Amino acid sequence: MNNWLDIRRFKADFQKIQAQTKQIAKEVWPINWSNFKKPKLVTASFLESSYAVKSIFFIAITGLLISSYFFFLGNYLALTKEVPATGGEVREAVIDQDFKLFNPVLDLRSESERKVSRLLYHPLYHVDFPDFLDYSIDDQPESTTETKTLAPSITPILLDQAPQWQDLQETDPNNKYKVLRFKLKDGLKWSNGLNIDLDDVEYSFNRLKEVGANNQFKEVFSKVEFVKIAENEFDLRSATPNPQLIYLANFSPISKDFFNLQSIDQLYTSFNSSKPLVTSGYFTFTTDQVNDPDKPNSPKRDNPIREDGNDNFQTVILTRNDYQNSENKPNINTYIIRRYNSILDAGGSDIESIERAVKNRNVDIFTRTLSLNSDISSQEMQSSLGLNQKSIGTNTYYNLYLNIKRNGVFLNQQLRKYLICNLISYSAQEAYFALEDIPITKRLVPIQFGVTTQPDCPTDTSEILDGKNFKLDINEKTGIKRILTCGRRCRQISKISLVSFEETDGLVTELQAILRDIGMPAEVYKTPQQVQTKLADKSYSLVFLPITLVSSDPYPIYGATSRDLSQIRLNNQKSILDAKVEDNIYNYSISNLTDQQSKESLIDFFSKEYISINLFRSKFEINYSDRVSGLSDNLPNFEHINKQIYLSIPQWYTQTKRQWK
Repeated sequence: MNNWLDIRRFKADFQKIQAQTKQIAKEVWPINWSNFKKPKLVTASFLESSYAVKSIFFIAITGLLISSYFFFLGNYLALTKEVPATGGEVREAVIDQDFKLFNPVLDLRSESERKVSRLLYHPLYHVDFPDFLDYSIDDQPESTTETKTLAPSITPILLDQAPQWQDLQETDPNNKYKVLRFKLKDGLKWSNGLNIDLDDVEYSFNRLKEVGANNQFKEVFSKVEFVKIAENEFDLRSATPNPQLIYLANFSPISKDFFNLQSIDQLYTSFNSSKPLVTSGYFTFTTDQVNDPDKPNSPKRDNPIREDGNDNFQTVILTRNDYQNSENKPNINTYIIRRYNSILDAGGSDIESIERAVKNRNVDIFTRTLSLNSDISSQEMQSSLGLNQKSIGTNTYYNLYLNIKRNGVFLNQQLRKYLICNLISYSAQEAYFALEDIPITKRLVPIQFGVTTQPDCPTDTSEILDGKNFKLDINEKTGIKRILTCGRRCRQISKISLVSFEETDGLVTELQAILRDIGMPAEVYKTPQQVQTKLADKSYSLVFLPITLVSSDPYPIYGATSRDLSQIRLNNQKSILDAKVEDNIYNYSISNLTDQQSKESLIDFFSKEYISINLFRSKFEINYSDRVSGLSDNLPNFEHINKQIYLSIPQWYTQTKRQWK
């Protein structure tokens, strides 16, 4: 009964509301829209309305505006993408190096000077050298021979195409790889608008052949002549087969008219080498005075800005070249390089430290090749500077070479194997963060061959010595070991000589201790004069050198007419004579590394005869700020003489814009 009454009551209420709604509609409809054309009437009505109406109206309008904003923003972001924009600047920090000359023809004294030169001058072409350590021929297909040669790749910059050999049709290998042709691109311009022509290239080539020129090219061009062929074409003609010339002739020309000097000595003293106003690269100098970027309110000064009290520069300000000779043009307008006295802040208002400059947002990039003398690790660097960081390997290897010439200490294969097997597992990576250990399977054969071998080394290395030619003697009281050479009677081998560099002091001291512990005490020669003399006359037993590999060819290191570090040809041991090492290494070289028979013979020789050992690879470190974009994505996993950083500058940017997809 109650439920029935509730239903009747609800129906009556609903009918009442319905009747009231119809009455309101009759009174207000149709709306008189003309009233909304009277702003005063609308405003007065809104002001006289209740607080609730005003609040609802304000919330509705605000919501409409916000939703409209996000609607259009979302569609804009969906239909566009962020891309680099031309403009902005990059600030690079360099540390406590000579900073005075910026001329690629000269033998520049510091990496800082070479950095500026790479920004100012383009090379004829760029060579991407392979990562020799990571490459392995074991991973290559057996069906092709092309993949078994680890060849650098060439990217033309001032050239129309990669250099071309003109004598590949010769059947006599001694007449091949002698004539290399180059063709300049059309329309090349110096930064002053004048044409870059063959006179400039020939002028630069002739300066590079002089004593005191850029050491990277002096030896390469010692037996090479420059020959003009046509308006934009020239040959480099070598007196001997030189297949690696194609990778090594990528020099950077300078302007003949701007320098107008006929000797290297004059170029060294010319102010044009300190402020080259005529350049070919991404950036150049301007004639205007500049504000010190770290002291913008100070009076304008000459650029480069000198340090107080000496001839070194403190700051170099480069601007984007109006004439870009590369298809890939830089986004950055201004490149500032500043020299600092220290990396970490030691306090004091007069100390110029990179750490303090980073805190003031005055540093975007700081790079360094880690050396054995570096006292700040990569971890310490990153935590102190707070920059992004990438630490990568280089193509510079620390190797130990045994001089095995006739009548030398290491004429006997037992003694060579005894020494190498005692070093085969040596690791210095923990003590020296600048080094990367080379795997044991890649220590015996030259890195360039790209093979892995398992050293035949017993756990007890004394087992290598047969007791007839050589034997190990241990003093019962002192425990000191010594190697005895035995003939009619046994006597201690003479003290061996170890050549190294002063910069490798700590590591060489460790090597010296290992040699002493295995019974082969060594005298170290490390001063520049000692090193030069010992390398020139080959009067050493061992040489510990950092070697930067610039080709896949081992001939420059082991060949008789090159550095000849191991003097293999002067060993009269039957196994070495039978291997015909000098012939094979020469044939492999002049075949442009295609003679597989010679290569296989050389790999077998090095893996069995213990001529040298690859110990470590050096590391390179890049620190960069969040303002620099597009840098980390374009960095390779290794560096060759730190050039890739500056050749990849078109991919860097500090400013962005959006464009339609």
